[in-house]
Amino acid sequence: MNRTAPLLALVCLALFLTALHAQSSLPAAAQQSYQQGVDAEQQDELDVALDRFQAALRQAPDAPLAYEAILRIQSKMDNDKAALATDAKMVATAPDPHTKAHAEMLGAEIYYREWSSYTTGGGAYPKDPKRADQALRKSEAALQRASADDPTDEPLRMLHAHVLAALHRDEDASREFVACSAIPGTSPTECTRALKLSRNAELGRLEPAPSFTATTMDGQPISLDALAGKVVLIDFWGSWCHFCVRDSGYVQSMLDSFDPASFVLLEVDENDPLDTWSAYVKAHRLQGVQVHDANRELQSLFHVTGFPTYIILDRDGLIHTRVSGAVGDLRGDIRKLVNTAPAPSVASN
Repeated sequence: MNRTAPLLALVCLALFLTALHAQSSLPAAAQQSYQQGVDAEQQDELDVALDRFQAALRQAPDAPLAYEAILRIQSKMDNDKAALATDAKMVATAPDPHTKAHAEMLGAEIYYREWSSYTTGGGAYPKDPKRADQALRKSEAALQRASADDPTDEPLRMLHAHVLAALHRDEDASREFVACSAIPGTSPTECTRALKLSRNAELGRLEPAPSFTATTMDGQPISLDALAGKVVLIDFWGSWCHFCVRDSGYVQSMLDSFDPASFVLLEVDENDPLDTWSAYVKAHRLQGVQVHDANRELQSLFHVTGFPTYIILDRDGLIHTRVSGAVGDLRGDIRKLVNTAPAPSVASN
């Protein structure tokens, strides 16, 4: 079983939604092009979305919002070279240190994802330790510049700490995790996580799950923060997928194996029409948290390319297992994490 960390998602869903709200900062003509890009992206028409976002940038030169949208689409299209070129332009034209730091972090995330890809191999990235090391060092250099531009950006400092841990610079990583926990406004959940990682370099070398927000079948919100303190098995599946359907009973049986106070099964449906998914879940009485990933946002965030894909998160939102296709029993991996005591809570700063 492949227990290596998965590809880091380039842009978290929270940032994506924030960008949509910031659309009003664009000139009227650019707003229209930008919204057309958003609509196309939601329909998974990436070529059209890229064209519309590029039009918005021409109508509002140097607009960070347009640059980030273009970079996001290029990442979804697995064109890292183009995404890095876009990121370099965003950094060069950033109007303030905060925006510049954010742009530098986006570039660092691309390099971090390349490091993971070259480390594990697969797809367009052959296993190549030398390229992996080069990508990781480029990620750290970008994050060092970003931290200098905006030392109060908590996600940035957290990512920097993980990269330092991956470089086996454990003392530097520990200091960065501690600094991250002390940033004003850091949530108690993130503070606890950062302090725990500061004391355990091996955990720091694991990749954090991307932040996400989704809506369950019964209309309730679900997010990474809401799952904090529990071990989570994420099952990316579809009713059209033979192996997903074949193994559905096995996946559902996990709910009988573990206490719901410590374990969550999150099943994410991909590529099914909404009514097909709903009818299938009801007909087969699927339990657990059921989510329909209509716009493939979660698929993109977790960089899922095969089905089924199983991802296991620990209580701190770190990814311990990622595997695609038919696998052996995952219970052993889950049981180890469930039997690990949760970290003590800390006071909000």
